[in-house]
Amino acid sequence: MTDADLSDAYSNLGAFGSTAQQIDAEFDLEPDFADWADVRDSNCSGADAARSTLEGGFGPTTMLTLSDEEQGIVSTESWAGALTSTCPQVLDVWEWDADSRSAFALADPEWERWVQPDPTPIPPPALLSGGESGDGSWVMGVDGDGYSVQCADGEISNSGGIQGACSGHGGVG
Repeated sequence: MTDADLSDAYSNLGAFGSTAQQIDAEFDLEPDFADWADVRDSNCSGADAARSTLEGGFGPTTMLTLSDEEQGIVSTESWAGALTSTCPQVLDVWEWDADSRSAFALADPEWERWVQPDPTPIPPPALLSGGESGDGSWVMGVDGDGYSVQCADGEISNSGGIQGACSGHGGVG
């Protein structure tokens, strides 16, 4: 197969093709494009069913020549690559375990762009007063004239109950 034919074959896998090509090169695997298409589809359907956990990542059958450790890496990279490139809608959940987040970061450093804000309602001021810090944790004692609300873009505003709350952030979420 010529380099141009290989490039076309990886391109036919869609956005997942770059993940498949990277794994084949990294582990010196013989490309099997039908297998890669099945890997992509199986990882997406499996993740859609499981949500929020890295269980049952699928890799290509060519990885069976590798060590157990390398097989684990290939299946994890295949899983994360499929989700971030082909079916990011399954990333529309709030909690992903640490192993999953690490795998996503390897496959796509910008993976968090697919994750929607936590849909958990923010407690009223009688229960909690504060705001979200830059690292995503909750901090107490953030001043504001209203109560805490989450804006449509995920930002926290302490102007809940006041006209114009979150006006610069797409409105109240």
